[in-house]
Amino acid sequence: MPTEPLPERGALSFFYDADEQPWGFDPADADGWAVRHTADAERAVRHEFPGDLADDLRFVPVPLRPRLEWTFVPDPSYDAEQAGLVAYSEAYERVMGEEGSGALSNRLLGHPDRIQGDMQLECQLASNGLDCGGVPGDGDPRTASLTPGAADWRLLLQVDSEPLARMTWGDIGRLYWWLRAEDLQAGRWEAAWLVQQCY
Repeated sequence: MPTEPLPERGALSFFYDADEQPWGFDPADADGWAVRHTADAERAVRHEFPGDLADDLRFVPVPLRPRLEWTFVPDPSYDAEQAGLVAYSEAYERVMGEEGSGALSNRLLGHPDRIQGDMQLECQLASNGLDCGGVPGDGDPRTASLTPGAADWRLLLQVDSEPLARMTWGDIGRLYWWLRAEDLQAGRWEAAWLVQQCY
C-alpha cells in the first residue's frame, strides 16, 4: 500500500494549462496548473467543453488499471546524490536498465520515470522564486541555502502523453505534479508544483 497520505474519501483533480503548456522552471508558471480536493465527490458536476475550446484540447477519457509496483530513485537526482548513488552511477544504471522504453508510464506517488534532469531541485528553486530555465539556480546566491529543501519534494502524480486520450505534452513528454512532504501530509494541494519534461 502507498505510504504517503492521500484523502480517505472524495476525489483529487489535477488541472493543467494544456494550451500554453508551462514547463515549471519559471516561477511565473505557477498559475498554469492546480490540484483540488473535492471531499464529497458525489456532488462534483461534469461540465461540457467550452464552445470555443480548440479540438486538440478536447481530451478523451481512457480507462486505467491501477497496480502496485516498486519504484526507484532516479539518477541523477537530489535523492540519488544524498544516498551516495552518484559514485556508483554506472553500476546503478546497469541494475536499473535503460530508460526510455517507450512504454506509457502514469504513476500516483512513488519515484518518477524522469526524462530529463532532477525535478526535486527544480521544484524547490522555482517555487521559491528562482528561474531554472538554464542550470537550476546557476549563479544565484540563494541556491545553496535552498538546495537542501529539495529532499522534501515528493512525486504526487505523473501523467504520460496518451494518444488514445489525445494528450501530448511538449514533444511526447510527461507531466509531473510534486508536493512537499509536509504539504502532502496536511493536504495543502494548492502548494503543488508541476514540471513538464519531454524527449
